[in-house]
Amino acid sequence: MTAKPLPSGSLFPIAVPTDDDLESLKEFQLICSSEQGVTGIYTIPDHELYSEIPMQYMDLVRCFLWRREVFKTLLKKNIVSKLDQECQDALRRNALYLEKVLRHIQKHLQTAANTNPPGHVRLFDIYMLQDYFVGRHDPAAVILWQRGHTQNLRNTDILSPDVEPCKRFGAEWEGSRYRWSIGKLDPAGEAKLVKDGKLLFGDFYDHPYQRMEVVNEEVEANRTYNSDVIAEYNEDG
Repeated sequence: MTAKPLPSGSLFPIAVPTDDDLESLKEFQLICSSEQGVTGIYTIPDHELYSEIPMQYMDLVRCFLWRREVFKTLLKKNIVSKLDQECQDALRRNALYLEKVLRHIQKHLQTAANTNPPGHVRLFDIYMLQDYFVGRHDPAAVILWQRGHTQNLRNTDILSPDVEPCKRFGAEWEGSRYRWSIGKLDPAGEAKLVKDGKLLFGDFYDHPYQRMEVVNEEVEANRTYNSDVIAEYNEDG
């Protein structure tokens, strides 16, 4: 078998998610803050603790949750209708993937926050690295990016000062200008999100390689694109 692949593709949806699939994304809002001495992810508006997080992840989690709000914004009917079908499908897949990652890392963030020293959550690190370097999380897009770059994401430290994943796409995608509150996003910022979304989730197959298709099976320990193994991921780890 090839070198151990990035732990990402096994959670990425093959089928285009329906509105029902994305219901959990829309039904509640999450923020990252410190309340009563506990740094974590909290639900809005009731401020219930969703998960503690390691302090070193605070900025990254803020940006992760901001991206969740960005997806919710772009999926509004009056906005998503401005995107072509391929772009809509990619947006839906990436939005559901974020939600799956969030659910999966919840308990691992809690564990990492309560170790000494605070630990890392591998899937979260990889998600943010892919977000910065690749821009989206479709397994085929990750493979194509890796083929054209020498940067090894498996060996990259997300907390390195040389990596600024939150600043890849500017203020509208990073969130700090709006204090990570989607309610503060102005019409100009929303228009910028739509413009960038069309570029980000458009066709990424502008490359010399043969178009790659997913091996779609009921149960997949590994997903492959031609001979490239892209996912070998233990749901418990």
